[in-house]
Amino acid sequence: MARVFRDGTGTAAEVIERRRSTLRKVCSRTDGRFYRRRAQSPTATTWTGRGAGRAAFGYTWIEMHSPFPGMDPYIEHPEIWPDVHHGLIGELRYCLSEAIGARYYVAVEQRSYVLQPQELLLVGRPDVAVVDTGARGAQESSGGTAVAARPRTVTVPGPEEVRERYLEVRGVSSGNVVTVIEILSPWNKRRGSGRDAYLGKRGQILWTRTSLIEIDLLRGGERLPIVPQPEAPDYSILIARGDRRPRADLFSFGIRETIPLFPVPLAEGDRDVEADLGRILASVYDRARYGIRVDYRGEPVPPFEGEDARWADRLLREAGRRPH
Repeated sequence: MARVFRDGTGTAAEVIERRRSTLRKVCSRTDGRFYRRRAQSPTATTWTGRGAGRAAFGYTWIEMHSPFPGMDPYIEHPEIWPDVHHGLIGELRYCLSEAIGARYYVAVEQRSYVLQPQELLLVGRPDVAVVDTGARGAQESSGGTAVAARPRTVTVPGPEEVRERYLEVRGVSSGNVVTVIEILSPWNKRRGSGRDAYLGKRGQILWTRTSLIEIDLLRGGERLPIVPQPEAPDYSILIARGDRRPRADLFSFGIRETIPLFPVPLAEGDRDVEADLGRILASVYDRARYGIRVDYRGEPVPPFEGEDARWADRLLREAGRRPH
């Protein structure tokens, strides 16, 4: 989708350069601004103008920003998360590619595995659908002879192939993997083939000098093994540098907090790149228009607990996402 500039002016080349400049601001806090700047309203921003090269048409783009200061628990829903995951992988790849310089590139890799029906049900993915046609089994005629009844249409539960994408930072000259970046999915945090496949991959990385970044933006499920295990953080980012095994850095944060900046290690002798996952997530949220797709009147999946539930209720009412 083309961005809209406030003044609606400029040659095509100037507009393209402005787009590149503003996109770079998503990856960094150097100017202290987000390229889709928030208006006085806490919920929406309206921008009007014209497209590249003084296009002959104008339009209005209304944005609904997330009411939460960091991770939005409502986009953890099993039906939404795959789309969020896909968007985060793409946006993070773009931001890193802008920052790491000419010696590296960022590749999107993929692994796949098969989930059984019971594993799909554990994360809220129904596999069995029954359509009631009104039939109630075989019926008898007045003479006592059975007659054919209309059958019900059902879906037989079966396995499903799941594909998970992750990022690899590679050296241009050698092609060696320097850093692997994983964004966890629900399958990685529940016992079964998805978790087994991920733990196998994780173990292979930890045996090498490759750095691992593990981003967990899901409150549900079983945490991945680390020692000591922190007391039930909502979310976390693990930085396991290849030259510091078995030590690693863990950033933990809750739903009331902003998402911390985190370093992306490169090869020895090169400085880390700083990633701003909060801004990246905000960009994904806006582009996918979750603000007009998510119903904040109910509870997220998994639901809030204790004081977090009361805090979230106040926040959503103040933001106009729930009725007073």
